[in-house]
Amino acid sequence: MTKTPVAVAFAAALLCTAVSASAQIPVESAMETRFQLDLQVNTAALKAMLPEGFTSSVAAQGPAKDANVRLIFVDRLTVNGPDGKPVGNGSSRFAYFVAPAKDASGANAQVVLGGITTDSLGTPGPFGNFLAAKNVSITTKSTTDGPGPTIDSQDWTLEAATGEKLELHVEYEHGSGNRPVPRPESAAGAAGFAGAGGAGPAVGAEGAAGAAGGAARGGGGGANAATLYYSAKDITMVQSVKQEQVLDILRNVTTNPKDRVRKFSFKCGGGSYAKLCDGTEKPLSWDNILWNNRTISKP
Repeated sequence: MTKTPVAVAFAAALLCTAVSASAQIPVESAMETRFQLDLQVNTAALKAMLPEGFTSSVAAQGPAKDANVRLIFVDRLTVNGPDGKPVGNGSSRFAYFVAPAKDASGANAQVVLGGITTDSLGTPGPFGNFLAAKNVSITTKSTTDGPGPTIDSQDWTLEAATGEKLELHVEYEHGSGNRPVPRPESAAGAAGFAGAGGAGPAVGAEGAAGAAGGAARGGGGGANAATLYYSAKDITMVQSVKQEQVLDILRNVTTNPKDRVRKFSFKCGGGSYAKLCDGTEKPLSWDNILWNNRTISKP
């Protein structure tokens, strides 16, 4: 049966109410490192991938300006359940697409478009759209030589059996980054996650500009704010995420911090990603997330 926009809006509203009004069910917590590329991709292709009733939400200013998709490469160092025991294989590596969006009720959200994972237990995953990596090559390296800056590099290649491929090669000067200041729950609830264009804690060297798009950088409006992540495949597959992180913006086309990226290339496409990554995709921000402490619940 086809869902009407009214039904979709009602379902999304119920989920939002559940986050704020009822106890959530803890699922897991994870300590991660991440490398995030803010991208501008084909808008028609993105629209076709979003669930019915959801619309793209793009920042008009700040470090997230014009980005409609994020491609994030994630190293989950540890994954633990509410009882403290490891979940599944206890760690994993994957790359995935996330789109800042508004649901049918106008609330801010994130939509998981899909991803590729090395985890044998990670498919199809909690969002129902993760693919198993058939071909994998991941190398991370940190080099200090004399009094100069420490140089970090990350090389990722993940390819699924059906042709989807996500690839990143980047070398950059290691930095310190900024950590958002936790806010009281009432303040976090008022500001919340502001989507791609809303307010959030200042991150990176951008100061006030960072505040304008800070919440959108990692999908949260502060250490105490929860963000809803919906599956593009089925909006009933949803997670509520709280996180703290340290973010180092290495290069940004809008705010123009000191450019510390020395080498860079990336590829995405093939299979179900061919239309989203049609050759017109444009990187806008290169973000090294030195650590991300993520708590996931089921609303």
